[in-house]
Amino acid sequence: MRSSKKNNVVVEWKGTLPNTNIAVDSFLVKNAVAYFLSHAHSDHHVGLSGKFFQKDDKRKIYCTELTKTLISAKCPQLSGYFEVLNMNEERVLFFDGVPIHVTPLNANHCPGSVMFLFESNHGTTLYTGDFRFEREDLSENSFSFLKDKKIDKIFLDSTFCDPMFEHLPTRRQSIDAVINFLQKDNSQIVYLAFDMLGTEPLLIAIAQHFNVKLYVDKKAFPANRFREMMSLTFLKKHLTSKPTKFRLVGHKVLFDMADNPYKNKEGGLLVRGTTMWTRQEYEQACLHYKKPKVMPNGVHQFIFSMHSSFSELRHFVKIVNKNKAQVTPLSHAIASVGKGVDVLRYFCDISEPVLNQKTRRNYVYKIEDEFDFSYTNHSDILLTQITSSIEENLTPPTHYDLTNDDVFDEQHLKRLFEDSPPSKRLREDDVKAEQKSKKIKSLFDLLE
Repeated sequence: MRSSKKNNVVVEWKGTLPNTNIAVDSFLVKNAVAYFLSHAHSDHHVGLSGKFFQKDDKRKIYCTELTKTLISAKCPQLSGYFEVLNMNEERVLFFDGVPIHVTPLNANHCPGSVMFLFESNHGTTLYTGDFRFEREDLSENSFSFLKDKKIDKIFLDSTFCDPMFEHLPTRRQSIDAVINFLQKDNSQIVYLAFDMLGTEPLLIAIAQHFNVKLYVDKKAFPANRFREMMSLTFLKKHLTSKPTKFRLVGHKVLFDMADNPYKNKEGGLLVRGTTMWTRQEYEQACLHYKKPKVMPNGVHQFIFSMHSSFSELRHFVKIVNKNKAQVTPLSHAIASVGKGVDVLRYFCDISEPVLNQKTRRNYVYKIEDEFDFSYTNHSDILLTQITSSIEENLTPPTHYDLTNDDVFDEQHLKRLFEDSPPSKRLREDDVKAEQKSKKIKSLFDLLE
């Protein structure tokens, strides 16, 4: 969705930069003069195929070298239509004779992922795409660079832009939790789900910590996914075709093994890192993220997020938004919320007020107990080195410390969950069930 300051209304994001015909993460816009691709996840290149461009088409897809490699692995016909942009390097591009300065910045989401900073006569626009802003990123080049920019518009990843997702464990904390769990487990074989791009830091940390390569069977993945995985040279050096204790499989194969025990004759442990939880599961996953959620079919799920939490989104906007830029939600999931104002209200106090004052008063959201970003994580895993230098040699983790976790104090998080405004995305029966539970509890209290 996009906020229009002129008309004072909330309208839908159409996939192109304002006042241009430049498409970003949108290949359903067929007449664009250029296409920018933030990363290689399939939901960001819907409509792109090997037959997308005509033979003599001069238009280009602008992305990083790694994103080009990943897309070309699936659609080799597109290899000649990419224009590679270097991370953190400004480029001046001309479209219809108009210059636009473009700077790709590390999005900390998955291999090759970037945010785009566009600067032109129409102002400065930041398109975050999918990104994860964690505490240790405060000193990262991408974010320190943005502090000095006067940004007019921010198109923001709002996948978890809801107080329900106030805090998510950092990926460093999630990695710590998985490795500590695996150290205590006596299973002879461990099957690890490799769901999608972005979970590589977890897999690499496991391989380095246990000093073992990860076994990969081509049959355990869809053909495109396998080619994509093999194109990641920084991951490939940790893989082997000879069976070892740790084995990578696609998530469909993992769940097939869970539902059909005869396909897991060795009794291997089934492990998956994911952020796909129901509301009730999410609360428990965050409160007890050091331990896996054991599904009824035996899959051990750990919370592992490549998207920013609600408090991280708020803090990110505060840091980069000195110019009171208009904030626009990007996530497709926002469509289920209803009106854009449901998300915009969370930024009314730190962004351009695009709503009239009456509406603003009704929807403004104030955080009484914001996240303490002065907290320092004492874990020795340098996840930022893995994500920022992912094509270089990686520093192996040496120690996993879960004793300094005051941010995720259980009582503190329980209070946050209880005090958070209810999300309009909650199913009506969930709300009713919650109310019924409270009434029953009250009755028992009276009986006591």
